[in-house]
Order: sequence, then C-alpha cells, then structure tokens
Amino acid sequence: MGSLSCMNESVSIQLLLIEDNPVAARLTMAILEQEPDFRVHQVPSLEDAYGSLNKAPVDAVLMDLYLPDSDGLKTFLRFHNDFPQLPVVILSGLDDRAIALEAVKEGAQDFLVKGEMDALLLKKSLRHSIERKKIESALKESEERYALAARGANDGIWDWDIAAQKFYFSSRFLAMMGLKPEEAPTDLESWSQMLHPDDGPAFLDLIGRHIEGTLKQLRVEYRVQHPDGHYRWMLIRGEAVRDGNGRARRIAGSQTDITDFRLIDTLTGLPNRLLFSDRLEQAYLRFESHTSQGFALIYLDINRFGRLNESFGIRGGDSILADIARRLKECLGVGDTISRPGSDEFLILLEGTHPGTGIAPVETRLKEALHRPLYFSGEELHLDFSAGVIFSELREEGPESLIRDAHSALNLAKQKGGSVFQVYSHELSEASRERMQLESLIRKALEEGQFRLFYQPQLDLRTGKINGFEALIRWAHPELGLISPERFLPVAEDTGLIGKIGQWTLREAIHQLETWHQEGLRVRVAVNLSPTEFRARTVAAFLRQELKDRTFPPGALEMEFTETVALENVAQTIEELQEIQDMGLRIAVDDFGTGFSSLTYLKRFPVNAVKIDREFVMSIPDNTDDAAIVSAILAMGKSLGLEVVAEGVETEAQLAFLRARNCEFVQGYLISRPLPAEEAVEVLRNY
Repeated sequence: MGSLSCMNESVSIQLLLIEDNPVAARLTMAILEQEPDFRVHQVPSLEDAYGSLNKAPVDAVLMDLYLPDSDGLKTFLRFHNDFPQLPVVILSGLDDRAIALEAVKEGAQDFLVKGEMDALLLKKSLRHSIERKKIESALKESEERYALAARGANDGIWDWDIAAQKFYFSSRFLAMMGLKPEEAPTDLESWSQMLHPDDGPAFLDLIGRHIEGTLKQLRVEYRVQHPDGHYRWMLIRGEAVRDGNGRARRIAGSQTDITDFRLIDTLTGLPNRLLFSDRLEQAYLRFESHTSQGFALIYLDINRFGRLNESFGIRGGDSILADIARRLKECLGVGDTISRPGSDEFLILLEGTHPGTGIAPVETRLKEALHRPLYFSGEELHLDFSAGVIFSELREEGPESLIRDAHSALNLAKQKGGSVFQVYSHELSEASRERMQLESLIRKALEEGQFRLFYQPQLDLRTGKINGFEALIRWAHPELGLISPERFLPVAEDTGLIGKIGQWTLREAIHQLETWHQEGLRVRVAVNLSPTEFRARTVAAFLRQELKDRTFPPGALEMEFTETVALENVAQTIEELQEIQDMGLRIAVDDFGTGFSSLTYLKRFPVNAVKIDREFVMSIPDNTDDAAIVSAILAMGKSLGLEVVAEGVETEAQLAFLRARNCEFVQGYLISRPLPAEEAVEVLRNY
C-alpha cells in the first residue's frame, strides 16, 4: 500500500500517473517533467496501478477515470476504497467535469481538465492535494484517537455545528441520558428541558458565555432523570472552534457520568452528604406513608480531631479518618447508612428504629469501636466523640430539619463531654434557637463595642497590698443589662467568635495596663486564653504586634491557660508558651487541680504561677479532701519555685486556712468583686 512522504520542497515527490491514452500520458508527463522535484511513473490501468503501488509507495496519484479495466466514478471509488490514505487528483476531459466533481465530493483532492492545465497549475494542485491529505489524515487519526479514548473512558460525544444548527450525539451519550436515537435533543432549549429543573438555566447560561468568549472552557455539571426515576449526575466538557473574528462556529466535547464521584466520599468510600440526604428523604417518605416503623439519625463528631492533624499532618489525619469510618461501618446493620458530610463528622441513618426500641445496642457498639486504641505512626491514640440523636417522630419541617436538630443535640453533647449520646427533644430545639439568637447578638456586640473588661484584684498576703488584677470580660447589653461570660462564652467557642473576642480582650487589657503604667501604677494584669485561641497558635504573633511601642515592663502582663488544654499536645504547648515567655511575659496555669495535675508536665512547662481552682477553695477548710488537695498544690508550688494564687476566696475561714499554709496570693469576693477599671484603681490606691 502507498504512504505519504514528508512534504518538503527539497525532497522529491513520487507520483503515479494512471492514464491509458498514450497522447494524454505523454502530454501530462511532459508538463510534470518541467518540475525537477517530481518523479513520475505512468501505468495504463488500475491493475497495473495496484501492482506498482505494492512495489513502491508514492505521495500522490493523477488518475483518468476511464481506463480499460474500470469506467467512470467507480474507478475512483474502487481505488479510494483500497488506498484511502493517498491523495488523488482527477484528470478529466471537457465532457467529464460533472463526474470529476462527484469524485471530489467522494474524497478526491482536486480535478484538472486535460488541455487546460500547465506546469504551474499542476504543481500547485499536486502540492496542495498532498498537504490537504496530510492534514486530513492527521485529523482523522486524532479523531480516532479521541473516539477510542472516549470509549475507553466510557464517555459520550456531542457536537454542535452552530452555523448549521445541527447536533450530533453519540450512542453512548444518548444511553447515558436514557434516550432513544429519535429522542435526541434538536436544539439547546430541548436539551436543557431534559435536565433537572434546577440545572437547566445554569446549563444555558454557561454555554452562552462560552459562545460569547467570556468563559474560556466549557464545563457544566447537571442531573438527568432516567426512566426508573433516579437522577444521574453528568459532566459535559467542550470547547468552541472560532473563525478569524473570534466567533464560535462549532462546539464539540464529551459527557461523563460522575454520579459515583458526586455521591461517594473518596477518602472513606462512604456516601457523601448528597447521597445521604437522598436516602434520608426516602426514609422520611416511607415513614410519612406508614410503610416503615421509623428511623433514627445520629450526628457524630470526633472531639479535638484537629490536634491529630497538627500532630501527624493532613495525610496522617486522613488515614486515621479512614480507619474511623471503617470501624463505624462495622457497627451498623444491613440497610443502615453512614456518611461523612465533612471533616471529622459522620451522619448515621438507622432504619426500623423508634423511641420505643431505642438505639442502645448501636450506642454500645459505637462506643466500643471508637474507644479501642488506634495505632498510627508507632503511637497509641485514644479517641473521644460526641453524638446527637433524633428520632423520626420528632420531624418538624422535613428531612433536612432532622439533620439540623441532630446537630443541635450534638452541640449539647459536646458541652457535656465524654462520648455522650444526646437525644433531641423539643425543649432542646428551643434552646438551640436561643443559642442562634445569642450568636447573632454576640456578632452585633463585637461590631458595636458592647463588651467591657472588669478587673478583680489579687491580694499579696505577704504585704497586704493589691499586686495585680485578673481581667474578666463582661457584656454590657443595652437592653438586657450585664451578661455574664458563663452564658455567652460557650456559644462564642462553638461558633468561632471566640477568636475575635479574645483579640479584643488582649488589646483592651494591654491598653489599660499601658494607661496605668503611664499614671505611675506598678501593677500586673492577668488575661485568660481560651482553648480555641491556644490551639490556634496565633497568640504569640498577636502579642508581639500589640506590644510594639508599649512602655510597661513585659512582666506586667500575665497569660493564663488551662491545664486540660495544655495537656492535649504537650510539645506544642511548650513551644507556644516558650515563645510567649521569650517576650518577657509571665505565664500561669489556670484552674489547676481540675486536670491531670501532673508534676512531670508542670516541670516541663515554662510557667511562673499556678492558680488553684475555686472549686477546691470554696469547700475548705471543712472538706478534708479538698483541704488536702489545696495543701498539696501549695507545697508543690513552693518546691518548684512557682507562685500560687488561690481563687474563689469568699470567707475569713478560707483566708485563714490559706494564710496558715503560706499561700502568697489570693483572689475572690472576700477581697473584692470584679470592678470597672476606674473603680479597680481606687481599690488599688486605698487597700
């Protein structure tokens, strides 16, 4: 078979002339010989042409349609069928133009009329024919490669000739849409009407923008309803071919069924939120129509999972999540569904369940699965979780409201702590609404500057003088009055607003400390760091910025953190505290005694003081257990060279107990309640 040679001016072009008329053959040969790059071999019949081509390839063929062994258009058709890769130029007589034109329509590159051609015309025709055939072959090869790739990827193909307003859809495309060939869309509007009602407008908009040129590449996701009633997700991609003026002439592309990708969480292999919502809706409809006993929905969250990401990196955290998902899945029965809607949260749908039967067996299995030690990177890890539960009987506004209410129950479970399953109730719904309202009010309070700092004095028992204050936030609401932090800080923690509140508190305390220092008052101010602030590891950088150009000694500012939070990640705690201490600030452990109270860890932490939790102080001296704990903390502080502050001192008996055991500093209502800054100064000056 013949083949195309590389088209180059300096390379000879091999030609085959199929002509049985000796005079016409000599005339054509004479014209061709004027071009030094042409190498011509002449044969009188198709049979001879086939024999010649089997011996040596050529670049192009000049063909007369009327030969001894073939006649008219069928001469070209036969040859073209056997040698489709060869460019053919038809040589016709004056009376054969119509047939020659038909040959061109069937695939010949050009036709020339004998007696009207010269060397320049023949040369141009042959060179253009070879080049066009080369382009056509490359295009065909590309199309075949694309079609093969599309079939391998199981994709459908679509093509829109914009000028002719004609559409082409491959059989695979139509099958993906659930359509028969006669049901194929004939225009964009009919195509869009086959989509989910929510997806049609976006589909038309994106294609319109791509045609206009404002959207470089076309990429649209939409849903198509199959005859069985289920929707499938499709992704179409395409790109326009444009003319010299940039106008789109044609768009071609592919369609991929992405249902599995849209509905499955790739990390865990579990159904994602979209698929879970569909199954929840089906369960809800069955319950509504009384064809099922009911169901339970569990919203489960892995507590403090962020610290695992911090310790082992995102990939490590992903590996741990996959293990957790596997454990949870093993706890469920046939027909139950578990999903990972995001991050470290899981949704569990338990079919055939109602408040009467409860979910106690599932609770037990989930607790056992999650409390088993998890081993990763040579370390033994222990997980804690919180879960909100709601039963289908408590439906209010539909399936999605169940997820919302289960999340409300989850938030309450988190407040209780310790792998708690909290069942939703209508009373909880009211509490949840109140929390949402409170969140809105907190945001407004931040915007309008409704927060205030109060200062509770700390008494130095050695000198009988006030040596410092603890800055305590209060909310001065214009209508509700003074709101205690116990009411709004937990909501701020849950909603992420605690970061802004913490920054405001630090900035305000630093400003007040600077003011007092400028007035000649040498006093310390302690500020509490919230667990969220501490875990975020942004405090040191914020302090460094805020302390610029301040004149008071850095040691006049004390940062307090809780013992429990510090022990979540000891290495990180030491690093963050060391960075704060390197700035010259003091560091104190707040609520000491409520956590592990580990002497080993306390020795490693760069701290200056510990504060005994008020829960122990309030029951001394009558409660012997608490009295022993307070005495032990005082002795430990002295042995480590740390200052010890007793919080919550409210009676003379408590003060006497602490004084007798050489406690250095006390704080509480016996000394003074928390005061606005101007009143706190008066206590400082007059005490």
